[in-house]
Amino acid sequence: MNIKNKVLIYRPGTIGDLVNTFGVIELIISKYDNKRVTLLNPNFDNAFTLLEESSEFFGEINQEYIKVSFFDFLKKFKIKGVQKVIFIPPRNHNIIKKLAWILRAQVSLLLNLKFPHIPLRWLFLTKNKENCFSEIDRLDYLFPGSRKLFLEKTLPKIRACVSSEYYKEMFGNFLTFSVGAKYSSKVWPQELCEAFIRDYIKEGKKIVINGEETNLLFNSLKAIFENYELVEIITTSTFFDYLCLISASEAVLTFDSGPAHMASLIDTPLFIITSDRDRANWTPIKFFRNFRSTISCGNCKVNDCKLDNICMRKIQPTYVKQVILDSIIE
Repeated sequence: MNIKNKVLIYRPGTIGDLVNTFGVIELIISKYDNKRVTLLNPNFDNAFTLLEESSEFFGEINQEYIKVSFFDFLKKFKIKGVQKVIFIPPRNHNIIKKLAWILRAQVSLLLNLKFPHIPLRWLFLTKNKENCFSEIDRLDYLFPGSRKLFLEKTLPKIRACVSSEYYKEMFGNFLTFSVGAKYSSKVWPQELCEAFIRDYIKEGKKIVINGEETNLLFNSLKAIFENYELVEIITTSTFFDYLCLISASEAVLTFDSGPAHMASLIDTPLFIITSDRDRANWTPIKFFRNFRSTISCGNCKVNDCKLDNICMRKIQPTYVKQVILDSIIE
């Protein structure tokens, strides 16, 4: 990697985290020549990659996806030619972990005579306060002005690259149902997904099920509904392909945070189903309705639910269907 005279942005996270970071990237690019900016993401393992598409809205920014930690990266690469390292911190680190992280980063970088840029506000942002922010608002708190740049500059450029014609011609009027989630505690149970799909097509409405081939729930629904006349099943392999699908949809339903954050970039009504595990920090920048059960098991925060997803099971398919249909009619 040629990193001489570069500005390195280190952003851990997945596709939803990266979407929320667009405003921060825009802010950094506005201060530096974009050809000098390199975005590092250590665990970007989603099928929706921005490697080929980022030039459409950020210019010729470099993106390096590395399967090593920030500190391993510092050991692996000589960074004496790097002008600046900007760390975009994750959420929910307590003060001890934050100080430990900063100490490690400082020691590693000082060995190369570099000082990392880590927002000092991060130190004083408590876990409870963080959970009151959506991710894009949290980042705007850490990098003031990034939200405004995202809304006024990045978002219009992204939307200018999106066309609904292909999928409208292929499917006509339809609802996109994006299924699949990394953690089982965030999944709407399969029997409820099946009931929703059957209820929806009974109304004579078409539904497009979208997901990844590696997802078990997506493959199960595909096996059940692939021969139904009003059900289409597709995968979208790129970021803009997914946005084009969303742009052509009458509405979008999902319980997966990645597709929800991507869908929020388009004006199509977005309906999200969330468990008690998720609070404001999960919320996309824009959505039409959030279905969340009033059942609470203590905001458990576990990745794999041990209580059979009781909060998600209280969200009834018939009710979700009716709310979506009413919004489309309006």
